[in-house]
Amino acid sequence: MTAYEAKIEVTHDCPYCAITRRFPDAHISVWCDSRSHVIEVASDSDDELGEIEKEFVRNTADSESFRQGRNVNIITRDCDCEESSSISDLIAESGCWYVPPARFHGGWEYYKIMSWKKENISRLVRSIERIGGNVKLASIRSLGDQGVSGESCLTSASIVAGLTRKQIEALAKAYQMGYFETPARIDADAMAKKAGLSRSTFAEHLRKAESKVLSNIFPILEMASRGMRTK
Repeated sequence: MTAYEAKIEVTHDCPYCAITRRFPDAHISVWCDSRSHVIEVASDSDDELGEIEKEFVRNTADSESFRQGRNVNIITRDCDCEESSSISDLIAESGCWYVPPARFHGGWEYYKIMSWKKENISRLVRSIERIGGNVKLASIRSLGDQGVSGESCLTSASIVAGLTRKQIEALAKAYQMGYFETPARIDADAMAKKAGLSRSTFAEHLRKAESKVLSNIFPILEMASRGMRTK
């Protein structure tokens, strides 16, 4: 079975498109899982960054934001984004998947789409048009025998999407201290002590971090597994 890769551009009535129309210098990237969204906003204008940051924080519950140079990163754990997620819903319903992140600029959304059937991509285009969206099929190509795993690389930001800073630190410390080695070089009690936390608190951070990382990379694992089964 041959897999296909397509790049599509979409504009429709959604908050992210609306924001990037109003702030044309801004570039927004979004990583999502079932629990949270990570939104990265990049702009050369400090004023623009500040306005967009205020708007996201004001309109999303349970969110935090922090600056990194010319970027603002916003993590939301209770994001009401039905409009902005409608395209990702249509992608899934059409038998396709997209490689994170979804990107937004100048009132348009940009997706890298993968599918095992070329007709699914055509079905997706028609579905977007039915909801009133304007869609451009920028490119489509067959991946031939090379499979999809190499075409679906996740960035570091998408791998840790939805993790809190404490969860990331716990996972990094556990790896650095040899907790995941066989045999392990350190146990949970010693790790917690070094981190200055109770064993139960450290273990909870680590368990949630492991679960979220696996959730974030599961689409790639699933694609690789499916590709092996078809060979």
